[in-house]
Amino acid sequence: MLKSKLKKWVNSEVDKKLDQQRFSSLPLRVRIGIGLLISSYTIGYGVPIGLVIFSGINHELFSGMVKGSFVYGVCWVIGAIGLALAGRECIKYPIFFLAKLLKKIFPKYFEEEIQSQYQNSKTSILPSAFHFVTLLALVGVIVILIIALILSSDQILLWGIVPIIFLHQGIHIYGMFSSRSNYFLKTVKGKEFFHNKNGILFRFDDGPDPKYTPQILDILKSQGVHALFAITGVNAERYPQLVARIHRENHIIANHTYTHPLNILFFSYVKLKNEIVRTNQIIEDITGEKPKYFCPPMGFKNPIISKVTKELDLIPVMWDLKSWDTKCSYRKIVAGIMKKIKSPSIILFHDAIMPCSKKERDSTVLALKEIIRVLKQNKIDLYHYQ
Repeated sequence: MLKSKLKKWVNSEVDKKLDQQRFSSLPLRVRIGIGLLISSYTIGYGVPIGLVIFSGINHELFSGMVKGSFVYGVCWVIGAIGLALAGRECIKYPIFFLAKLLKKIFPKYFEEEIQSQYQNSKTSILPSAFHFVTLLALVGVIVILIIALILSSDQILLWGIVPIIFLHQGIHIYGMFSSRSNYFLKTVKGKEFFHNKNGILFRFDDGPDPKYTPQILDILKSQGVHALFAITGVNAERYPQLVARIHRENHIIANHTYTHPLNILFFSYVKLKNEIVRTNQIIEDITGEKPKYFCPPMGFKNPIISKVTKELDLIPVMWDLKSWDTKCSYRKIVAGIMKKIKSPSIILFHDAIMPCSKKERDSTVLALKEIIRVLKQNKIDLYHYQ
């Protein structure tokens, strides 16, 4: 009885989807109250810890503790004001996120049936490495704090917590920017795409482009090779005939967001989802098929990107080898790829011009011809749609 009630409560709270509600839609009184609450907790805990650490370095620990206690007391008053203003609104959000956390940690317990392709394997329904590492970091900080308080040692506080924070942030940054990382979400590269068999898949980002995409398609068609085209919604709207041709010639089409935002890591859940859903709809309207794959711009990843791709049942695709065709000459592209290539691999090219890159893709077209010739000469399998 208690078990079924807990399940019902968690699922009903999660179904409210409060994290999709725009903050600006809340009443001004509630927004001010929540702002004061967040400020009181952030300042009330952050500033005292900083003062204690700083004072410990200067051997004035008692002074730092007094100052920290004063700040902590003031923040309690601010928090009480925020609580009074926000009322029930400030209570329902922690309850919602607690329920969501429980469902995230114990998905099998709270979900009766699993529908997403991400949840077909035993490992994929578990929280990502990001959740485990963050939890370990929090536990580590708490343990160090307890030890420091028991031993009354500010040195333990300083040399214990700071390395944990730096290590966690270092891993976090690596997970955001490295194409090899599965820290936030599981991605597909050559090994996964070809199921550990040999093969090379060419990937072309940012298009379609009226000048270069047709040239690339002509080369691929003449050589009997198929590729993955990560296209943006804005270019798909401009050149629907090219999207239709890519689909007609049996190439893979992946969602590459609508505008290819360089600041995608700062996007809110709602804004990112709109970018991806809009592009999905454009591609489906042209081809009759919804994209199966998603290629995040620049290969960036974070918890919000992970959440949205899972909800939309999209498979994130990265790459194994970067051609650097946005910066290098034709000869350097070929030399760089042939030096590092191994099978299975996904090789990244670009068939459109974006800001902060070369203003031509002629070198990409020339390099593609030469690379296909050399790979075929060396009997390396190139992806061909069956």
